Amino acid sequence: MPGIYFYTLLQEYPVEIAILPAPRSTLPKLTLIPHKFMLCGELAVVGSQRLQPAWACGAEGCAKPLASRLSITHARPDLTAGLSNLLARAAGLARAEQRPILVSRTTAAPQVDPVAFFQRGSAAGAQLHFWAVPQRGCFLVGVGEAWSFTAEGPERFSTIDTQWRQLLQDAILDPADGASGSPSGNRQPATAGASDNGAWTVTDPTRGPLLMGGFSFDPLRPATERWTGFPDGAMTVPRFQLALTPGGGRLTVNVVVTPDADIDKELEKVQQELASLLPPVAGDGNQAGSAVPALDRKNPSPANPEGLTATDIDAAGWQEAVAEAARWIRQGRLEKVVLAREVIVKADHPLDGVAALAFLIDRYPTCYVFAVARGDRCFLGASPEQLVQLQGTQVRAMGLAGTARRDPGEDRDRELGQALLNNPKEREEHAVVVRFIKAMLEPLCTELDVPGTPTLLRVRNVQHLYTPITGKIARSNTIFDLVARLHPTPAVGGAPRDEALALIRRLESFDRGWYAAPVGWVDKEGNGEFAVAIRSALLRGREASLFAGCGIMGDSDPEAEFQESRYKLRPMLRALAAGDGE
Repeated sequence: MPGIYFYTLLQEYPVEIAILPAPRSTLPKLTLIPHKFMLCGELAVVGSQRLQPAWACGAEGCAKPLASRLSITHARPDLTAGLSNLLARAAGLARAEQRPILVSRTTAAPQVDPVAFFQRGSAAGAQLHFWAVPQRGCFLVGVGEAWSFTAEGPERFSTIDTQWRQLLQDAILDPADGASGSPSGNRQPATAGASDNGAWTVTDPTRGPLLMGGFSFDPLRPATERWTGFPDGAMTVPRFQLALTPGGGRLTVNVVVTPDADIDKELEKVQQELASLLPPVAGDGNQAGSAVPALDRKNPSPANPEGLTATDIDAAGWQEAVAEAARWIRQGRLEKVVLAREVIVKADHPLDGVAALAFLIDRYPTCYVFAVARGDRCFLGASPEQLVQLQGTQVRAMGLAGTARRDPGEDRDRELGQALLNNPKEREEHAVVVRFIKAMLEPLCTELDVPGTPTLLRVRNVQHLYTPITGKIARSNTIFDLVARLHPTPAVGGAPRDEALALIRRLESFDRGWYAAPVGWVDKEGNGEFAVAIRSALLRGREASLFAGCGIMGDSDPEAEFQESRYKLRPMLRALAAGDGE
């Protein structure tokens, strides 16, 4: 039976309209000219022109005369259209080369809530990645695993960089995404006037395969059982990528085809998995995933409001460590060190990381909101700190160090910010970070701009001294080179770097794992962005480890630093509804 497809604006999926037998004089132009029409109250897009209202309804707001000749069937969009041909090409190449070949297909995405997409992946037990800067309107969600790279030791950045380039070398991509995914030589210069908030003005992560994941803070510190599944470096090409920007959204399907792959079975599997990730269609008998509860995104509340306890781990011992570090600095053995501490949250029920994620998006829209779920653990947070961004040849980084609390009163809040700007201890702590970033970037950049005076960066609960740093990368360098040079900055480690790391290993009583380490994404052209994973927590079942660190200088006061750490713990404590410890 002949039919046409269109998208309703009140639903997320196409609706098939089959024209039933009817006088040609009444419906001759339906498939050619209509643009919008009312179909029993639903506004729909079909073509390029508007259907006359008289065609659409016999009474105001009703399409009964037209509907009497139509059979309405709700159907999901074929988001895998064209994938089979790409898979067939990849299978031939994989057999000829006897190695795996990456296939990537990007299509327009249905308007799916990114947190709901993440939630459905969580319900399916998939490996998950989430990255967003809500204020920019930019969200990336990765579900499942097409291919993963892991690396151990100090060379983890270059190892994964090399592996990513090798996978992209013969990748078969949707023609709309470019014939080759190799990042070598494809980077375009950044356009003038790129926005100061680092929005995606050059690179477009909504097209083609992404690499998402992160790294550990210190590869030389032995890992503990708590961080099982989070090695020194782990970056994944997701099976499914949802990318949303103010300009629209796209869904990318990534498949790695091996020499012995069964293409028909692989395509069927992709279709089944995708169906479970997308919301059910109204009126559709297939309610896959409908058991997943809806999130209240308009008024998110803290997750798990009852049955939680929060316990400081050796608070007195941490303050003693702060005093010892300050003595080392006064003795001239180092300039600065950052000491972190841990709070354990326990519940009488499994902690809800998805609800916590929604809470962070709502309350911290200017931060980098991230989550990485591997196995039975989920690492998530809302970090104000960018490590580095590369768009074309444009490099962006930030010096972020020196902290004061926020106040509900506008005048008092302004006073606290001005006091922070005038505080010699905080200004010197900040200057150490800026000097380090400048020294690390200079060998990799042909241009570098470093303002001489910091400003304030305010988030919901604290305000920081902030210096934006921009530059132009030399073409032979990559974003992984930038990350390797910068991590860890003195904002989370110390200076000099090696001496500070040695002191952290001696004074801290816990394994930082991925806390205060790079998390982010890289695209097929080598563009990407990494944040510093602070203001974060590691969830496992009914328990979570929350982390916060403070920059220690020679005149640091242990009690004041402890209070500062409490402010920094608030985002995750409140997301898990454990209060603020006060």
